[in-house]
Amino acid sequence: MDKAAEIYGVLKPKGIFPGEFDVLIGATALTHKMVVVTNNENHYEGMKRHFSLDVRNWMKKPENHESENIIHYNHEEAEEQK
Repeated sequence: MDKAAEIYGVLKPKGIFPGEFDVLIGATALTHKMVVVTNNENHYEGMKRHFSLDVRNWMKKPENHESENIIHYNHEEAEEQK
């Protein structure tokens, strides 16, 4: 909860108002040095910019600088193979 309060304390004066659950998810990820995997990257933009939160979109292919151990599932290719 301390990290969530810190996030609110930094973002609110800047006019950035992420959702309560997004702040809790981001705070948990930052506290435990985890990655947030979402298709709603814009929900975490303030935390990404001001706290270096690692946010990845599961719908996009990983860029070259990201981990090679990430496997991208392409739903459209899977449907075509059926």
